[in-house]
Amino acid sequence: MGLSGLDSTFTLIPDDGTGTPTGQPVAGAGYEEWQGLIGHLGVLVRPDVRLRGLGAYAGAIAMEEAFTEGLIPQWRAALGNAGAQRVAASLGFELAGSQTTVLFNQ
Repeated sequence: MGLSGLDSTFTLIPDDGTGTPTGQPVAGAGYEEWQGLIGHLGVLVRPDVRLRGLGAYAGAIAMEEAFTEGLIPQWRAALGNAGAQRVAASLGFELAGSQTTVLFNQ
């Protein structure tokens, strides 16, 4: 998921306990607006801090912002991507369909 190409992005940077940022992002999320109706969400978490809820936290921020902009949040992930499926479930998404892509070599 390339966050840099999304319309709105959010970054989680921990602090040192006194409120001073450490400067090292741990997670990010955002959404891309589709047709003025859908907010397609994306989340990235640094590999060494996964499984701590940071993806769900960042995703919840992006989801709330999409709602605030009047968009319907959407999540797409490969069926075999267990991490993405866990984050989606923690945000309240449910499987609603599948997508197949066919590429033709010419």
